Amino acid sequence: MRRIWNKQPFFIKKRIVRLLRADQKPGSMATGMALGILIGFTPFVGLHIIAGLLLAWMIGCNKLTTMAGANITNPLTMPFIYGFTFWVGQIVIPAAGAIKWPQTIQLAEWNTFLHSSPLIFQSLIAGGFIIGIPGAIIAYLLTYKIVSEFQMRKLRRINLPASIMAEKIKKVS
Repeated sequence: MRRIWNKQPFFIKKRIVRLLRADQKPGSMATGMALGILIGFTPFVGLHIIAGLLLAWMIGCNKLTTMAGANITNPLTMPFIYGFTFWVGQIVIPAAGAIKWPQTIQLAEWNTFLHSSPLIFQSLIAGGFIIGIPGAIIAYLLTYKIVSEFQMRKLRRINLPASIMAEKIKKVS
């Protein structure tokens, strides 16, 4: 893990450490990350950040971790994520026979394809939630563990009196 951490560019390390140092409960940060991951798997490209911020505000979780999680779908990961979510969605909602994929550049074939786009969208939504829910659960558990351990380590380094330390540990837990 340390080897991977040392190879990261400085600005990425700085952002991660700044996020971890935020004085927020680990549950709030983990909920934000899980929400962002779930939203990131949906096919609403361009609306991930806006939807994430709106839902984070409504739920009351950390908005920065929500935005970080929503950015799981970026131009590098998009073909793999949407290809996989479409495949999973096709298993759940079998509409493969109804979708006529264009074979040439002719307008008539593309017109037929565009008329079947609601079926593609349904498959993407179904697959996105089926993949996104376990992804959100894993993201919640990992984020909670990382943030709480980081905050506990920070409290131990400060060397506070025992009564204040117990109060701060309750806040972190």
